Amino acid sequence: MIIPTDPLKTAMDATKAAASNAPIPVNVTSVMRTVDTAQTNLNNLAKYKDLELIKKEAEAKVMALTADKQQEVLAQKAEIEKQVAEKLTLLLTLYLSFPPKLPASNPKALAKKAYEKTKKELRELKQSLSKENLKKGKDAYKYPMKLTELATTKIPEIPKLPNALKQE
Repeated sequence: MIIPTDPLKTAMDATKAAASNAPIPVNVTSVMRTVDTAQTNLNNLAKYKDLELIKKEAEAKVMALTADKQQEVLAQKAEIEKQVAEKLTLLLTLYLSFPPKLPASNPKALAKKAYEKTKKELRELKQSLSKENLKKGKDAYKYPMKLTELATTKIPEIPKLPNALKQE
């Protein structure tokens, strides 16, 4: 059970200590601290007389605290993800390097590997050739092309009969 201190007695102890230049007793300083904090809280509450403003200020404090906690959580989450990624890369390198792969000594496997390699090189050569042809075609083709005039043949004229035949 806490025994309440008498405020009058603590005030008397404080004035006696101040008058005699003696150190202030511990119980007086703790009471003075609580009085100071209570006074600051009271001053803060007395700043606004409107209850809505007090509520909104309290909500703003709560939102600020939750935002701070969320940032801490996100920072911890990022740190944990980073550690997990490092461990996964370490495990993957260990897994991929163990057991060590021996070189293939089977002639059929070597022939198949060489065939696949030449097939890939041939495909790449065909692609590069078609790209070069496309570039050459673009350089040769100039837009818009000029229309070439068609050489139209004239309709042959009916030969005229000599005048001697017309008189008969």
